[in-house]
Amino acid sequence: MGVPTPADPPRRRPPWRRVAIVLGSAAALAAAALGLAAALDSPTGGRNTRDPSQPIVAGPVVAPGQELTGGQSNLPPLRLVLDRAPPGNIARLSAAKQIPRLRALADRTGGASALVQLGSAQQAVGENADALRSYREALRREPNDLSARVGVVMVDGAGGTAGLGRAARALETLAREHPRSQVVLFNQGWVAAYRRDARQAVVSWGRTAMIDRATPLGQAARQLVTAIARNQGGNP
Repeated sequence: MGVPTPADPPRRRPPWRRVAIVLGSAAALAAAALGLAAALDSPTGGRNTRDPSQPIVAGPVVAPGQELTGGQSNLPPLRLVLDRAPPGNIARLSAAKQIPRLRALADRTGGASALVQLGSAQQAVGENADALRSYREALRREPNDLSARVGVVMVDGAGGTAGLGRAARALETLAREHPRSQVVLFNQGWVAAYRRDARQAVVSWGRTAMIDRATPLGQAARQLVTAIARNQGGNP
């Protein structure tokens, strides 16, 4: 009589996948997005300026009084969210006013960073064709710039439902290739939010926070997951 073969241990879901199953709801996602947008847009230190260490999110993710319940008409333009605001006083300007300053900075420095920030600002005002040119020029200057690659994906995602689906698949691939990139993971969560995929948003933002909760994107991701938990009646 043979020795019984021990049963295979049950497969464990990744920790944020388990959390997402508990917390994933469109209503909680909408409330969290509203809360984070308000926090990112609030003045710092009593001054009417944004903290340049905060991630760049132009305007509210959902306009006040509106819900994240389907369609894109109630949402501002989807854009690349970066881990740092533009340098100096540029960060204090509106996205529209940032554009000429960032274009001049990109011409002056010759690097990719200002071009990526330019593309993000252009997306914030709905200039996606210009943003795509900025991201592609950034990649021409620095072919391995990961933020620029994500920016190209976010331009596709801004094109509607089909584009959001393609963006989600592209970011899933980038997340496998760069599992420690907070820019990739946070924007993966952002696309999921625009697709009303609350579970994927929680997974992506949770992983962002797990990498380093002290960075601007880590802090923002943690705020989002905490807010979703609170709105679900869960324990953050």
